Amino acid sequence: MSNFHAEWLKRPHLSRRKLLGSLVGAILLALAAVLASWIKPVSAQPFDFGLRYGLVVGLVGLLLGTLSGFIEWYTDNLPERRSGLLGICLIICGVIIQSVQYWVSLLDVPLR
Repeated sequence: MSNFHAEWLKRPHLSRRKLLGSLVGAILLALAAVLASWIKPVSAQPFDFGLRYGLVVGLVGLLLGTLSGFIEWYTDNLPERRSGLLGICLIICGVIIQSVQYWVSLLDVPLR
């Protein structure tokens, strides 16, 4: 069994490397936002805009990057019956969400 395969089977974790990568990405995005705001002003303070943009995008990227690994590991280790039940629930939720627009039209629900 290769080292990569053994790493893939382990439960995901938040490593220093992932944190550093997310931090570097946030800093680069902040610098790009500052530069873009300096070239084409979006707000009165381009540095403030870039800092907030980089911070938000960096934190969201870290959160999604971390959570997606845990979700993938969890679903890969689900028993078949539970996985099938989850699939059926997702299909039913999709059908309900798709039909909302038709129910609103059919029942003449007032929209603002």
